[in-house]
Amino acid sequence: MPKEEQCSHCDKLLQTSPTVDNEEYARLINYLVDNFGCSWESAQCTVRRHWPNVDACVADLRRKERPCLVAVEVYLLQREHMQDLAKSLLPIDSSQLPCFSKANLNGRSKGYPLLTWAEVAEKINSGPGIEVHFVDTDAADVLDGPAAYEDFYQRKVVTEGFSDIVAFVTAVDGVVPLVDYLHRRHFGDPDTRRLAYPYGGSGRCCRVPRSISESYARAHAQVPCCADAALSTARRTRILLGNDPATSVSKRQDKSSMQNTLKEHGLLYIKGFSGRDVGEMKRQMRRERIMFPVIVKPVSGAGSEFVTLCYDENDVDIAFAVSSEVQTTQQTDASHMLLQEYIEGPEYVVNVVSYMGIHVVSDVWKSWKYPYPVKSTRLRPSVEKKLMQSYLTSGRGREPVPHTTTVLMYDRIEFVHELSKLPASSEERRVVAYTLKCLDALGLQQGCSHCEVRVDNRPGSSTKGMPVLIELNARMLGDVPRATSFVGYDQYKLMMYLLLCASSIPEDEFSRLDVSGEHCGGDSRDALPWPPAPQLYNSLKVDVTLHVVFVRAAESSYLCIPGFRAIQALPTYKNLTRNSALENLKPGMLLAVCKTFDLLTSPGAIVMEGTDDDIRRDTAYIRRVENKDMREWKDMIDAAVGILNSVYVPLSSTQVHTPLLASAPAASNARMELCVAASSLIQSYERARLRVFDYFETMEPPLFIPMEYGEKLRRLDATQLICGV
Repeated sequence: MPKEEQCSHCDKLLQTSPTVDNEEYARLINYLVDNFGCSWESAQCTVRRHWPNVDACVADLRRKERPCLVAVEVYLLQREHMQDLAKSLLPIDSSQLPCFSKANLNGRSKGYPLLTWAEVAEKINSGPGIEVHFVDTDAADVLDGPAAYEDFYQRKVVTEGFSDIVAFVTAVDGVVPLVDYLHRRHFGDPDTRRLAYPYGGSGRCCRVPRSISESYARAHAQVPCCADAALSTARRTRILLGNDPATSVSKRQDKSSMQNTLKEHGLLYIKGFSGRDVGEMKRQMRRERIMFPVIVKPVSGAGSEFVTLCYDENDVDIAFAVSSEVQTTQQTDASHMLLQEYIEGPEYVVNVVSYMGIHVVSDVWKSWKYPYPVKSTRLRPSVEKKLMQSYLTSGRGREPVPHTTTVLMYDRIEFVHELSKLPASSEERRVVAYTLKCLDALGLQQGCSHCEVRVDNRPGSSTKGMPVLIELNARMLGDVPRATSFVGYDQYKLMMYLLLCASSIPEDEFSRLDVSGEHCGGDSRDALPWPPAPQLYNSLKVDVTLHVVFVRAAESSYLCIPGFRAIQALPTYKNLTRNSALENLKPGMLLAVCKTFDLLTSPGAIVMEGTDDDIRRDTAYIRRVENKDMREWKDMIDAAVGILNSVYVPLSSTQVHTPLLASAPAASNARMELCVAASSLIQSYERARLRVFDYFETMEPPLFIPMEYGEKLRRLDATQLICGV
């Protein structure tokens, strides 16, 4: 390929290509550009990802031509669920969404009265559907603000060449401002939008010689050219799941300014303030007469990460110390802390999906947490290791030191049934009504939200019995749905329905005409048949209920597979969430879990379905075996290891459990005595080892076995007790 016919950018891309014939590699790129109308950069990304599989390249670009959801930073279980849902939700009239029930098919949506629900179903079922593409971020993409957001948009959205994006979404709090920016950037006013390609020019980088491209096309002539269709696709303008980028941080991410916003709107709020200087924070606490206990936590985060219940000023110092110089798992600065009153009382989780300010509550849960003292660095093992390496090798950062802090440990959540039928004066309904007012005040008009609310139960409090927002997470819940079979729908279904509507119903200026031909008002381009469900849900079944139990490892441990299998055999066990590794366990695997000190380090959450009494019985079993008192068994293990250490006759690994008397020389009485002693020790060891096995087989199998035990069992060649083989 003549070098003078390539721009410097093409040269650079080819130099980073796989070690193959550059002409063949470039031929495929140009073939994709010619037949799919994508940019050179998009084709190059695709070829690099799938080389040398031409069919995979073609399939990838075909998927990018279709209407799609771009999911930025979504966890593995959620990815699998979203991809499955995009296919399984069709036909939409079988989705259990209330609007498509037989009784409602002839009715019309207030948001889109031009169509009956039967006609909406027909449009969606005959529409193009939705593809889901997943994109990851780097820390700089999130922490460096709008300048980094634009760079991310160019590198991960424009360059990838998605032809018809319907929306963006994320499961990570720290990425929400980026997603809000992407919505406004991508779906902004077409007259003012300018797509600045990262390498200059029009985005169609100069090509290698057409003769190469044409020869490749002849070799794959069965693939039709669709460049014109792809290039003529009009950019959508509806913003389905994004909110105002100007208030992403100030109202919906920063938990301190979030509370101030509630105060400004006359809603109940939690008194507190934020900062980075622990000394100043303590002085301000005294000035404002905030009494202990207090909560100290990062202004942005999730999963109770670095949340500390403080009973005195020393606790406040430690809370700042454990979070200094690290990021949260939500890709935000953990050292920017919020200190606020501790609200004692019942807690609720409220999950909502909104569009154009119309909210639909998908599920509500009553939540139990309890204060629990734990000695830990409060860092995940990978972060702790990285921090220690940096400290030892370069002196940067800090040494991770264990501290005793009081955390709020997750115990369980219980599903709230028949929300729409509960009295308006009930605690649950008052919590939901207050939550929806908070969403309006905080500017969450579009997309998913996950809210935690407590009912103030502090003795002598002037707001006793009233709900107050602990925090809003402007995203879907941090797991796959759990209550779908009880409601018929969930956050993911409602979100996917919205996407399917948008992909099937054109953005038409007449779309808000009612059946008489009159305008219904509002921004006509945003009109969609929403909501597909009532604001408050009904329950499909009430004879059984649903709990989620969060398991806890009291120390770094190995998962005991027989113990986990025993829990799976419980009558009310439904499934395990938050840890795909546990669901895919196989006999012989040795899975380590770290000490639990927040929701993110919990080894998993067990979903349980049944009568309330049956669930409580099975929950009691789980609590009994998860951190079982095994001191008697430990004494047996220690005894066997002690005897093994006394056997000083060299033994090969295949002779550990074989008496050696026959192989010992009998040349002298002393040597004979040594041999007899060794034989006696080995027999004692075999008996001690057998007691370890016998005791384990007669007790309820534990869920976790401390690593100290595990390493000793390894010496006894007894890890099969943990692995279940």
